Amino acid sequence: MIRYLLFFLLPVLLFAENELHDEDPKGRPHHALSYGVSGSVAIYDGTVFVGQTGSSLNNGSVYVYSYDKNGALITNQIFPDFGNHVEFDFGYSVSVDGDVMIVGAPSRAEKGIGRAFIYKKSMTSQWNLVHEIIPNEDDWTADFGSEVVVSGRFMMIGDRYARDERGLIYAMRFDEKTNKWIKLDPIWSDRALSHGLFGHSIDIHDNHAIIGSKKGNIAVEYSFNEALNIWDHGQVFSPQKLQNSGRFGFSVELTDRHLFIGYPGFNRKGEVHVFTRESNTWDLTQTLSVSDDNKEQFFGASISFSDGDLAVGNFNGEKVFTYNLNDENRFEKSALLAPENLPGSKFGRSLDIADDIILVGATYGELAYVYKKQSGSWLMSDIFSSSKGNKSQTGQIFPCSAGNIDNYYPEGGMSNLRYPCSGIDLYAFISPNDLGGNELNDIWGWTDPATNREYALVGLTNGLSFVDITEPLYTKVLGHLPTQTRTSAWRDIKVYKNHAFVVADNVGNHGVQVFDLTQLRGVTSFTTFQPNTVYDQVGSVHNIAINEETGYAYAVGTDGCGAHIINVQDPKNPTYAGCLKDTDTGRRGDGYVHDGQFVIYRGPDSDYYGKEIAFTCNETALSIADISDKNNLKIISNYQTDNSGARYIHQGWLSEDHRYFYVNDELNERNGIDTYQNTFIFDVTDLDNPKVAGFYNSNLRTIDHNNYVVDTLMFQSNYSTGLRVLSIADPINPREIAFFDTYPSGNRVSFVGSWSNYPYFASKTIVVSSIEEGLYVLKINEGEDLSIESSYPVPSTFTLEQNYPNPFNPTTNINYNLSSDGYVSLIVFNAAGQVVKVLHEGFQTKGSFKASFNGAELPSGIYFYQLKTDNGLQTRKMSLLK
Repeated sequence: MIRYLLFFLLPVLLFAENELHDEDPKGRPHHALSYGVSGSVAIYDGTVFVGQTGSSLNNGSVYVYSYDKNGALITNQIFPDFGNHVEFDFGYSVSVDGDVMIVGAPSRAEKGIGRAFIYKKSMTSQWNLVHEIIPNEDDWTADFGSEVVVSGRFMMIGDRYARDERGLIYAMRFDEKTNKWIKLDPIWSDRALSHGLFGHSIDIHDNHAIIGSKKGNIAVEYSFNEALNIWDHGQVFSPQKLQNSGRFGFSVELTDRHLFIGYPGFNRKGEVHVFTRESNTWDLTQTLSVSDDNKEQFFGASISFSDGDLAVGNFNGEKVFTYNLNDENRFEKSALLAPENLPGSKFGRSLDIADDIILVGATYGELAYVYKKQSGSWLMSDIFSSSKGNKSQTGQIFPCSAGNIDNYYPEGGMSNLRYPCSGIDLYAFISPNDLGGNELNDIWGWTDPATNREYALVGLTNGLSFVDITEPLYTKVLGHLPTQTRTSAWRDIKVYKNHAFVVADNVGNHGVQVFDLTQLRGVTSFTTFQPNTVYDQVGSVHNIAINEETGYAYAVGTDGCGAHIINVQDPKNPTYAGCLKDTDTGRRGDGYVHDGQFVIYRGPDSDYYGKEIAFTCNETALSIADISDKNNLKIISNYQTDNSGARYIHQGWLSEDHRYFYVNDELNERNGIDTYQNTFIFDVTDLDNPKVAGFYNSNLRTIDHNNYVVDTLMFQSNYSTGLRVLSIADPINPREIAFFDTYPSGNRVSFVGSWSNYPYFASKTIVVSSIEEGLYVLKINEGEDLSIESSYPVPSTFTLEQNYPNPFNPTTNINYNLSSDGYVSLIVFNAAGQVVKVLHEGFQTKGSFKASFNGAELPSGIYFYQLKTDNGLQTRKMSLLK
């Protein structure tokens, strides 16, 4: 008999690196270790339940699929009611037993508290809410509801982050006398280590329960003590062979005779340990594994058992393995479920088996697959699709209005009654689905020199989307360039000579896709494109930068070369030109370059004026190199940061005069070096001796990611706080002058929200990519909300004056001036972005004009008026006071 014992010291040594370098931006894709975007799945009595977690724009839902007596599919959807507050992931976990369903809803807000909802099925098969569980703030965290289980008269709700991430379980029992669910003492284990995330997996059978961890490499059995009305701590399971790549306890399944514990990641593949109950103890009787030679597998990430059938998910391998229990009480492999053409969907992230049905969730595909057993074989019968519910919005402006909703965001204003903002208006929002993908990453822009049309090039996990934003209110998606290999959390794009150069990381031999952007001319319907050529002398590439003055591209974040230099002067025929490497930098001392800016230097250091200079962010340092001669690359200097293990020199951009370099340290906030988001300001007036001139502290709880400079404005994409616009007219004392928060769930130190932005269009349109939310098309409000720097002027071809009187009741006058003939519209909107009055629309000759507006039939409040011409548009606000 083999007993599984907990070894106290060995796990402490192993768990420090147990997250596959979670702190490393190169090792933190959502799909690697079940980052919380997945919904749960469940089956009961032939009905299928699929949780669709939300984004920061909605709170999620649960789909309920059933069939009528004729076999026709019936689809229902259950929505929570959180009022105007959008911060929950309702549907993250779902469990059903009989006429009772429990749904978990962890909070997305950093200091929020998750919730759980109990539903009861009526006689007419409607699911009605009977109880909302809101735990107290002292003991529970935002993770409350990440795992839920109901079985018979027992219910459990997991919170992995409680007790210093040791984990805590909220327990309930159904009282038949009162006909209510009553709270029991919470469940925890003194064997659960700090940051072990105990409670990641839970299962209940009769009066026994098994609870596993995500990173603690343990699972613990509990039995219910009827006399004391508590759950007693029982046998502790931990593997004999501990590995830092393994996750023993990531998944669990309990029956009357069998116990299954998943060990995904073991040997970079995974195992499932099968125990059989003998008397009052469990014996290890079988270990299931895969023979697949591919590494980075996650076999055992999900487990379900019913009536002799076992299903095991391997979401990194996009497979589900099924087994039958034979007469010798051994499990034999019976079938492999692996849909074709589904790369990167995480098929098998969640699963359930019951009633001769296997339900498999494909998280990133937003799909659920139903297999039914027929003549002993598992055959696909249905594919259910869902979406995060984010709807694209075009055709109307959503001004940043003063005030807020229920004091939910006490500072600044709101756009579209949803987005906290100041001085920036929303002109269009495009959902990930309408872009042709699932989640967004980097973004860039292109202006067609022949037509002056403007395009956003939007990176997606599955490729690149092309979006015409020439008329921001009527933004249109033109098509999609699929990934060269497989999906990636990191995709980057730059443009040179009307060609897009596209790279992706952690994707094998992707190379650099080259796409002729002039192919977008005349496209009127969504089109799937192909690259014109692929540069294949690199495989996975984290980022790409291009010096448009020299025609050289720099592929960074590659294996073996800090910056792989490519001559792209003939875009369709790129050639290798060199390798830049500063081996005094990088976490492994290999000169790894995460991002960089490559310029013809025009700063004050006369030794290097007119030369091509590289400013690269090398994880541990800012590195500066003379790259004028590709055959004789010279490292000039580097600045090593203090506490480099906790910092990450991620990305930066030069001031226009090349005196200062503004750098994002991506990990200082997450690793506790700084409480609030902090930006390095490097003085690079002497390239041989770069210095830290100061820091910009935003006083925001977030992580900085990408920033770009236009004249004396800096545009920062700071994850959970969205787009922040800073004035750097005083270069070492930046100040925020505008913002638009694309992640309204709340500020948090996490990799969520705005990834990047592109502020270089001549029209002053700003495009912002937000990971789960979508594409935002924005403009700085040129009215009284924001005093624009003189270097970012109002277009000289027309002016829109402030209305007078203001405030007004009920009439006011609006003056505007046109320097050329053309199409003109003057429209009044309310604070919700709805058209109130069209004051003028049509052709006008150049000159000065006055329009009158009467608000007699309108309520008091803030209104916006917008002048649109062939040369752009301006918006101002006015106040109607009665």
